[in-house]
Amino acid sequence: MYIPLFISLLLINLTCSALELSVTDQNGNDIEVEVAEADGDLLTLWLVDHDEPRHLFDSLLRQVNQTGIEVWRVDLLQSYFLPRSSETVRTLDGVGVAAVLNAAHKRSNKRILLVSYDRMPLPLLRGVNHWQTGRPDSRLLGAILLYPNLFGPPPVAGEAPELDPILAATICQW
Repeated sequence: MYIPLFISLLLINLTCSALELSVTDQNGNDIEVEVAEADGDLLTLWLVDHDEPRHLFDSLLRQVNQTGIEVWRVDLLQSYFLPRSSETVRTLDGVGVAAVLNAAHKRSNKRILLVSYDRMPLPLLRGVNHWQTGRPDSRLLGAILLYPNLFGPPPVAGEAPELDPILAATICQW
């Protein structure tokens, strides 16, 4: 009974292993990227902002990877040693996203799809806007923004919230 359980756990651990890749942004900051390689022709780049275990989210990424889609997982807050807050995420300039997107283009010939959620779409859009200048032969397909919070700083009570300016600056070629 213990041997089959041990072998099953060992196989699960082997299928969940990922490579660690380090990317340096234009400011000299190292960004750690967890890469789960796959044979397909699509690479998904996931920007995360949580550090607590999320078993369903991890399971989703494993299932995506098992369908032949390469998964890159990036936690900019961890790489930059920043506190986890909405304000911190909202003010990220996108330089890290541009660096990881550039690395994905250099390291792989796959089509690239960006994925983020909550407030992470703001640095994603800033990074794409920064990166896309002068890149006519991009393999970037677009971005999936899951329940995006695209508003700027919280307004004074009673005032309507305003969308972040990056939305007006982003050129959608998708």
